Amino acid sequence: RWAYMIIVIALYSVAFIPMRMAVYTTILDPAYDFLDFFTYLLYIADVIINLRTTYLDSFGEEITNPSKIMKHYAGSVGFWIDMLSLLNYPMATSPILSIVGILKVNRVLRISTLITQSNMEKGPKIMMQMLYYYMLFIIYLHLVACLWFFFIEKTYVLSLEDSRYQAWIPPYDFYDGADKYWLRYESGDQQIFLYLVCLYYSVLVIGGNEMGPKELQELVFMVVINLTGAIFQAYIFGELAVLIG
Repeated sequence: RWAYMIIVIALYSVAFIPMRMAVYTTILDPAYDFLDFFTYLLYIADVIINLRTTYLDSFGEEITNPSKIMKHYAGSVGFWIDMLSLLNYPMATSPILSIVGILKVNRVLRISTLITQSNMEKGPKIMMQMLYYYMLFIIYLHLVACLWFFFIEKTYVLSLEDSRYQAWIPPYDFYDGADKYWLRYESGDQQIFLYLVCLYYSVLVIGGNEMGPKELQELVFMVVINLTGAIFQAYIFGELAVLIG
């Protein structure tokens, strides 16, 4: 039950930390600070509980020795990712710490272990695994959309200060500029629309569509996303194909 609760909290963090970092800085206000502090305490408790939680060794035997349990968890990659994610303390204002906070998605990966070790029948278990990979795909698209807005907003602000920089324009707006994307941004009340446009293009870029980057940081980001996205897409759909088979 504790693992399921932490996974739900991790999904909450992964959904809202990127949104507050980039697109919608006031989402969930004024309750966000309380929720952030509460979830942070739960993450600390989760690390402590994991230091005391038994595990199965390579032979399928449950290890209950406290020192072995601590060594096993402290020596794992997951432990260091969990510790790094805690650097994003409540009410932190640094963009770098906010990005580090996204590492809380590591806890969502426990779903795979919970499904594998469950006593469900084969059919429902396969369906749960398929839903898990689909959820990972949605999380990936969400993170790409928020990070893309983070970069294009920086370019837009620079374009207002220096005419040498060009603000990003949604590719569907190349011809006439009728959508007035950045006018919607200046109005301050259409954050959901701005996010959905970025989400739309994060879906399209998976298939190799044009995002129309303008400046160096946007070009670098797109190169990274195209390379990592191709690998991630191959992994997700490969796993789904195996499960369907």
